[in-house]
Amino acid sequence: PPWIAVEPIYGLILPQKSLSIDIKLIVDSPTARILNTVGEIDSCLIVHLEYGLDHFLGISGRFLPTCFARSFDSLATFPKPIREHGYLESMPQSRAASIPKEFMRVIDWLMSHRLTEDSGQLFQTAAPSELLNTITECLDTGKEFPLEQSVSWSATEVTLAFGEILLRFFQALPHPIVPPSIFPANFEASLENRAEFLELLPPVAVNVWVTLLAFLQFACLQSGESSSSNDEAERIAAVFAPVLIGDTDGPYDGSMPTPLQKREFIKRLLLA
Repeated sequence: PPWIAVEPIYGLILPQKSLSIDIKLIVDSPTARILNTVGEIDSCLIVHLEYGLDHFLGISGRFLPTCFARSFDSLATFPKPIREHGYLESMPQSRAASIPKEFMRVIDWLMSHRLTEDSGQLFQTAAPSELLNTITECLDTGKEFPLEQSVSWSATEVTLAFGEILLRFFQALPHPIVPPSIFPANFEASLENRAEFLELLPPVAVNVWVTLLAFLQFACLQSGESSSSNDEAERIAAVFAPVLIGDTDGPYDGSMPTPLQKREFIKRLLLA
């Protein structure tokens, strides 16, 4: 299975010698999307020895469900923290929340713990993995973030980590919230009449889009002068455009947005 990595794949064992084999379980976003629904990890590795016996290694476990690698529509159907639900227990879409609570927890933290300095590091600086895991665990379980008076990480490190978590939400989505098919061909007109553009998105996606854009506009203003705000908008648009607006699965036919068009579209919205 794709979530198992074995190194080395093959090798030579001399008489009276041994060879170590490293087995790693790697859960990336595509794998997490699958395991979020089934939960169980169950597989078998076969170690084949030429002119010898085959050895069978069973690998099994339980995958703890996470709020990442789910669509926002799906996440909004869970009224409690994702870890408290079964893998398929959710409410019908008609009773879903207007916006996922996990997404809003991240936005609320970033709004109330803004960077007074080094704002240009937001979404650019990698955070310590232990800190990211702590935030993720709190989002999955509903626990409070134990970071207000942290002695392990500075306030700047924590805020930058929340910025990375926000970006990961969109990187891990099964599909970007803006499909390439509805990207406005004339985005100049779309900037003037955003309601038409938003009407093409599902309700939860609209709320996420509006909330995210409002925060990103706020982040651009933290740089101070208008020229700096323009640079911040350029930087943030370059980060978020690829994960907000999807690409076509087939060959490029000229009708789909280019990376430059995506970036320009997001930048213009941030400066609107």
